[in-house]
Amino acid sequence: MAFDAETGENLWHYQTGSRIWGAAAMTFMLDGRQLVLIPSGTTLTAFALPD
Repeated sequence: MAFDAETGENLWHYQTGSRIWGAAAMTFMLDGRQLVLIPSGTTLTAFALPD
């Protein structure tokens, strides 16, 4: 989930289809673009902002 820091409004959410078992999100750079990985079940889902 992503929230507005000032208002607390929910700006975005994503249903993974599986539980997230206490693992932390990871972030990395690839070709100058930052990605965030969310572990869920036996998969990693990558998110990035549009160019």
